[in-house]
Order: sequence, then C-alpha cells, then structure tokens
Amino acid sequence: MVTGNEYIFDNILQARDYILAHEQQTLANDVYRQRPPMIVRPLDFYRPIKAQDIKPISIDSFNNPCVTYFNYADDSKFIMNRLMSGRYSLKPNLKNRKFLF
Repeated sequence: MVTGNEYIFDNILQARDYILAHEQQTLANDVYRQRPPMIVRPLDFYRPIKAQDIKPISIDSFNNPCVTYFNYADDSKFIMNRLMSGRYSLKPNLKNRKFLF
C-alpha cells in the first residue's frame, strides 16, 4: 500500500547509499554510543555486599553485553559474547553501525 510517505529509489544502490548516509548521521548523534557504559556483574543477594567483589566488567571482556558496540575489531568481523543466560551469541561488529537489517 502506497501512502505517499515512502522513499522511492531507481535502483538498490541508491537505496543503499541513502541508508548508509542516514545511518552515519544517526550514529554521530547517538549520545549513548559516544563511550561505553560501565557494567557490573549482577549482585548475589544471598551474600553481604561488602563480601562481594563488585567491579566493572572490562569493555573487551567476553562477558560484556556491549562488546559488539565498543571494540577494536574490523567492521567485517563477527563478535561472540556470552549472554546473561549463559548461552553464546555471535553478532556482526556493530561498532560503526546504527542499524541492523
């Protein structure tokens, strides 16, 4: 259904160029992607807080959920990290990407 709000391109290359330009502009304006967030391991509620070793998870750690966004790998690489469930996830490097499609 055509509503009049669509972008119409003559070929797929024009569509690709439009998406890539829009992606770079959106990525540059994303304040959450300027620096990695500090992430700590979940607390063990059965132990006193003073007895727990509470420290940030390194950004290049296998256990950091943001490693696909903040890393030093090439854009063509895939990044593997461990999910909170204990399973593993293989994702494309999203460091310089705002959209995943």
